[in-house]
Amino acid sequence: MSIAVFAGLLLVLVAPALGAAYSHTSAAASADDWFYGGDATGDEVGCAVASAGDVDGDGYGDVAVGACKDRLTLDKEGVVSVFYGGPQGLHFDPSWQEGSGAPGSLFGAAVASAGDVNGDGYDDLLIGAPEFKWGGNKKGAAYLYFGSSVGLKHEPAWFTTGDEQDGQYGYAVAGAGDVNGDGCDDWLVGARYQSPTDDLTAGEGAVYLFFGCEDLADLAPDWTYDGDRPHAHVGASVAAAGDVNADGYADFLVGAPDYTADFDTEGAVLLFFGGEGGPGPAPDWLVPGGQAGAKLGTSVAGAGDVDRDGYDDVLAGAPHLDTTRDDSGAMLLFYGQDPVPGSAPTILAGGLRTGSLTGFAVAGGGDLDGDGYDDVLTGAYLGMND
Repeated sequence: MSIAVFAGLLLVLVAPALGAAYSHTSAAASADDWFYGGDATGDEVGCAVASAGDVDGDGYGDVAVGACKDRLTLDKEGVVSVFYGGPQGLHFDPSWQEGSGAPGSLFGAAVASAGDVNGDGYDDLLIGAPEFKWGGNKKGAAYLYFGSSVGLKHEPAWFTTGDEQDGQYGYAVAGAGDVNGDGCDDWLVGARYQSPTDDLTAGEGAVYLFFGCEDLADLAPDWTYDGDRPHAHVGASVAAAGDVNADGYADFLVGAPDYTADFDTEGAVLLFFGGEGGPGPAPDWLVPGGQAGAKLGTSVAGAGDVDRDGYDDVLAGAPHLDTTRDDSGAMLLFYGQDPVPGSAPTILAGGLRTGSLTGFAVAGGGDLDGDGYDDVLTGAYLGMND
C-alpha cells in the first residue's frame, strides 16, 4: 500500500454554512503533491494517517503515517514514519521513524497528535499497537513520544499495556485537549474489546484518559469509562470534541459502533464534558444510531464551530446507515449548545451509491475555502464516481 496527497480521492466536502448542500471531489490529479510508498508487499503503509502537530516547533505542521505490518527489525512489528513540514512542504523521506520491536504488534495501527502534554511548547505524538504482546498475552499497547527543538525523541516518554488478553488496548488513540484546565493537553486510549467483567467474549470496550502535566512514571489512567453493554465496542474510536458547551474546558467523543439499545448494532456516539476535576463517570450525552446495523460511532471527530455560534460541533460516522440506499452510509453533524447538543443530527453526504460506506472516516477540515466557516470531510471508501 502507499499514501499520496493529491486532489482526486473520493472525499466528501461539506459546507455547513450552506445547510445540507455538499460536493464531492473526484477529478484525477496530474501528479502527486507528495507521495510515500511501502518497500514490500503487505507493509500496509497508510493504515493510519494523522497530523502530528508541530513536533519540532519550526512553525510548520508535521504528518505521521502508520505502516502497521511493516518491519524495521522484526516481522510485522509495525512502523511509524513522521514527515516534518517546511517551506517547500513535507519532506519526502521520513524525518523520524520507529518500530515496536515486537513482532505482530500492529504498531502504528493508530496514530494521533497528543497536543503538548508536558507544556514545553512542542507537540507530542501518540501511537497505538493493539496486538502488542506483554507477558505472552496479546494485550495491546500505547506509546507517547515527546517533541523537542530537534523533533521527536526516539525513546517513548510513556508506554502502557492493556489489562486483558485480546482487549485491543491502543486500537484508538487521540489527543483530548485540556480536559481538566491545568494548562497541559490530555490524551485518550481506546480498548474496543476490553471487558470490565473479565469475560473475554463480552467486548463491552473501555476508554482511558490520561492527564498531562503529571508524573508519567505513574502509568495508571486518571479516568476510565467501561462500556456497560456486551459487544458495544466502546473505544473503537475516540477524538477531541473542542468545547461543545462553551464552558472553557475541552470535551471529547467516544464511538461504540456495535452498541445495541433499541436496534441491534445500531451503534452510538458518547460525549464527555471536561471540568476542573476532569469528566464525570457517565456520558453527558449519548445518541444511538436509531437503525439496525447502522454502526454509528465507527468514526468520531470534532467539527470546529461550523455555524459560528460560539459552541463547537461534533461529527460521527454511520457507514452502514441506510439513507436512501442500503449501506450508503452518512456523516452526522450535531450542533454544540448548552447544556448538551440536540439528539437530532443533520445528516450529511447520505444517499450515495449502495454500499458506499460513507462515514467510515470523518474529520473536521478547518476553513478550507476561506469563507469564515469551518468545513468537514468524510470518506466513502467503497463509493464510486458516477
